[in-house]
Order: sequence, then structure tokens, then C-alpha cells
Amino acid sequence: NFTLSKLTIQDNTNNREMQMEFTDFTEVNNKDYPTEIEMSFNSPQNNVNLKLRMSGFSTEKTNSFSLRIPEKYQQIIVN
Repeated sequence: NFTLSKLTIQDNTNNREMQMEFTDFTEVNNKDYPTEIEMSFNSPQNNVNLKLRMSGFSTEKTNSFSLRIPEKYQQIIVN
């Protein structure tokens, strides 16, 4: 049995990197899930850091979920 604690993806062509760290695990149905995820997205132009805290896990199958995209949303296409 193993637990993923860190994930790093490097785009050497464009000098970009994404890192994700998974911490504070909780067990649900005999599987460990992180309750905290820290993400960093780094490039020569920008650095973005996010920290997510989650609770109330469920492993039940879901058939649908609600998602609303604001009218002012502008799509950005990354090559």
C-alpha cells in the first residue's frame, strides 16, 4: 500500500513547473485521502500558490453535479 505525498510536473520547453503536496490524510473505506493539498504553478511570468482544505469525504458514486460559469468568464487557451 502506498500514499502519494508529492507530485511535480516540469515543462522544460517553456520553463514551467507545477507542484502538488498532499498532507493530513484521513481514511475513508480503507483508503487514505488528503485533507490538505498545496499547489504551486511557476513560470517566468507568473507564480500562483493555492492551498485547499477538504472535509466531508464520500466515496459514493455521483451521477451529476452543479457547475456555474460566470458570464464574465473569458477562456484562455494555452499552447
